Amino acid sequence: GVTVLDGIDLQLRRGEVHILLGENGAGKSTLGKILSGAYQKSAGEILLDGQPVEIRTPRHAAELGMARIYQDLNLVDSARAYYVQAAVYDPNYDASFINLGRLYAQTKQYDSAKYYYTRALDLNSQNFRGYNQLGLLYTDMKSFDSAFYFYRKGLDVNPDNTIVLNNIGLAYYSAQKLDSASQYFHRVMQVNPGNPYAANN
Repeated sequence: GVTVLDGIDLQLRRGEVHILLGENGAGKSTLGKILSGAYQKSAGEILLDGQPVEIRTPRHAAELGMARIYQDLNLVDSARAYYVQAAVYDPNYDASFINLGRLYAQTKQYDSAKYYYTRALDLNSQNFRGYNQLGLLYTDMKSFDSAFYFYRKGLDVNPDNTIVLNNIGLAYYSAQKLDSASQYFHRVMQVNPGNPYAANN
């Protein structure tokens, strides 16, 4: 492979402000990603307060007091920037990917939404919210068979979850299957008699 950083010797002290300059491809971003835990170094050492450290992840870097703010974040809205940054700090935090999926779903960017929901479920297959969000996504797309599949996957994880049960009822209602919709709305009322959603339906 191509050597990006070679013979780097950089010392930083608390309270100092530095500017790192270089041409495109000089390795500025790579160095920043190594120091912030996004990339792993292949040689050399990093010293923190005189002690060698191996920065494993962005979350670990943050715990050590080091973080990187990506310049790309000014290209997206503030909510998306927040969720992206959360995912950067902890790439194993499935809720960040669900939140990103919801943002894309709201703007009808279905492929991106599916990608992030699926990413969340890859991290935590027991998170019923991921299945529920995929069910909502396919309901919005009028792909009801796929919607019911993911809703039922959510019920496999949490059989009495009134949010999922209610959304199945709404999907059947959208599909003009009123008897099936009614069965799920009644199920919601059985599980939670005071649930306002099923009562209104």
